[in-house]
Amino acid sequence: MDNHYSIINILKRGALTGTIFTCVWATWAYFANIEHGHAIALKSAITQASFTIVNAFAFTVIMGFMFAYSKGKIQRLMLAFLLPNSITASVLYSMHWYRDTPNILVTVLPSILVIATLSLIYVLVVGPKKHPELLED
Repeated sequence: MDNHYSIINILKRGALTGTIFTCVWATWAYFANIEHGHAIALKSAITQASFTIVNAFAFTVIMGFMFAYSKGKIQRLMLAFLLPNSITASVLYSMHWYRDTPNILVTVLPSILVIATLSLIYVLVVGPKKHPELLED
């Protein structure tokens, strides 16, 4: 296993994606709920930001480890794609429901779809091309 999957590099990627996605999705949450007033839009943005900063970091770290240490395409797909995406979608929707976000689906669906698409591309295409030594199918 090369340096790309070292603990420090996985943690750095987690911090970078956490920061980027927090800015993007908190801004989206604000504008998706602005029709209900500034206070509600801000509450939605803060809810999204507080979840995204933790989730994007954890998601990236878990996906990196699961990809690096799972054996076979099916196990990699289940552990590095399906598990983190299912947890993310469930927790994100629940948080916005609990915090009374008015436009929950409009608020969360874009981020869920983008992250699911990016993680699927990574698990099936990018990761295997970058690191064929990890594949033992």
